[in-house]
Amino acid sequence: MSSGPPTKLVKARADGGPAVRGGRACPVPVPRYNSLIMGSPLLSVEQIQARLTTRVMGQQIHYFASVGSTNDEAKRLAAAGTPEGTLVFAGEQTAGRGRLGRRWNAPPNLCLLMSLVFRPSLPPAQAARLTMLCSIAIAEAIQSQTDLPVGIKWPNDLVVAGHPSSDPRSRAPLSRDLDAAHHRKLAGILTETMVAGTDLTAVVVGMGVNVNVEPAALGPVMTPATSLLAELGRPVDRVSLLLATLKQIESRYGQVAGGQIHDDWRQRLVTLGHQVTVTVSGEQLSGVAEDVNPDGALSVRDLAGNLHLVSAGDVALRTGARTAT
Repeated sequence: MSSGPPTKLVKARADGGPAVRGGRACPVPVPRYNSLIMGSPLLSVEQIQARLTTRVMGQQIHYFASVGSTNDEAKRLAAAGTPEGTLVFAGEQTAGRGRLGRRWNAPPNLCLLMSLVFRPSLPPAQAARLTMLCSIAIAEAIQSQTDLPVGIKWPNDLVVAGHPSSDPRSRAPLSRDLDAAHHRKLAGILTETMVAGTDLTAVVVGMGVNVNVEPAALGPVMTPATSLLAELGRPVDRVSLLLATLKQIESRYGQVAGGQIHDDWRQRLVTLGHQVTVTVSGEQLSGVAEDVNPDGALSVRDLAGNLHLVSAGDVALRTGARTAT
């Protein structure tokens, strides 16, 4: 990781007006939030800077009250030479997206919507290790702030299991034994690379965490959605969660090049040992998710006993179907 001086450079911009998607306004259903949530403070650059303890991650911050996509802004900045660790965050995304072109919808100022710029010394084939890094960091940050056990659904969704409640004893611990019916999506990651020839010049990792939002406001998703508010029965300080995430990313970044990040990522995968259906370019593969390699590819053994290595695709866990590993 490049160290560089801990100078805090800030660029702020506020865009007004309603969210517009696809050339037309798209209203988001607004639930009846309680006064505590509606009165919670907005994130600000000053709040983050005042409590920042990292040397690289978040030392340069770009804030948008409303933006199309934090990833798009981060890629633009990366192309212009912004340093590693540059953070782009927003109160609202009007064209947020996840993997495979899916939309990421969230009401304004209730979630964490952010992107980080990395400039790792890695070949392009190992860029998925940054997804591992950030998914582990978010999971550990959430647990440090809430004690909520968080798992990872291959390759980039963070999920919780059990029954949402303000009583932690009623929630299931992190376990691969729980089938897909118990998984609720809490966060997602979108990793995009910038390559010159055969060299990886930058990696932008976008992260969206459902914090103080009612799940009904998030719209339809493949995995049932949840939020920290829904799981805990109380709001969570978004600044503390953001800072904890940056700290975890920075503390673990040195493990990426050597592949040490893989073991901890694998331990959190709820996908392994389950019957899955993988969709790649319109074709489906069904079998058991057996393992993941150091670069994040998923090993799936099909019904005929053949082993397939899947580096990208959409994975659906089959409810109630599990094989011991």
